[in-house]
Amino acid sequence: MIALTRLGFFTFAWTVMFFISLAVSATHESNIYLEKFVGLTFLITSVLLSIWIYLTHKDKNSTKDLKEALYVMTLVCVITSASSFLGFC
Repeated sequence: MIALTRLGFFTFAWTVMFFISLAVSATHESNIYLEKFVGLTFLITSVLLSIWIYLTHKDKNSTKDLKEALYVMTLVCVITSASSFLGFC
């Protein structure tokens, strides 16, 4: 049941981030920074999640489940950011 909840959270978080940033990039095609807004959004999110991973490794009381969730979300954000900059999104 916990795995299903995590899957729902990841799907919801990724979908919200993707479609909001996609709407912004679609309406502002004349500005280069807003045109690549999907890639920038997921790149910044990946950096912030990487910092959070570093801080959880320094904390001895952090749980394995939190680290696992951060790893998966960071991986998904990095892949989405790279595919957006390469033109797949």
